[in-house]
Amino acid sequence: MRRKKDEEQVSRLIAEKENLIEQLDYRNQSYMKLYEENNQLKQELKTRREETNNLEAKLSAQLSMKRDLENKNTGLKYALEQANKHIDTLRKELFGSDGE
Repeated sequence: MRRKKDEEQVSRLIAEKENLIEQLDYRNQSYMKLYEENNQLKQELKTRREETNNLEAKLSAQLSMKRDLENKNTGLKYALEQANKHIDTLRKELFGSDGE
């Protein structure tokens, strides 16, 4: 009788051990999957940061070019105004004050 109980207890313990091993294997697989996904997400984040930095650099360069063009445009407008004033002055000198 005692032997049968011992055998049942051993069988139960073996089944429990196998169940625990299966749970451990499942958790290890889940951990490895999460680890791989985490590495992929880290790489994706790194790539997106690089893309963001590149876009920010391009935007900064474009804004700098825009400011340069605006400054040149302002200079050209001023030069055009001065040229028009000079032309008006020359016309007045050549044709008189009435522009005839």
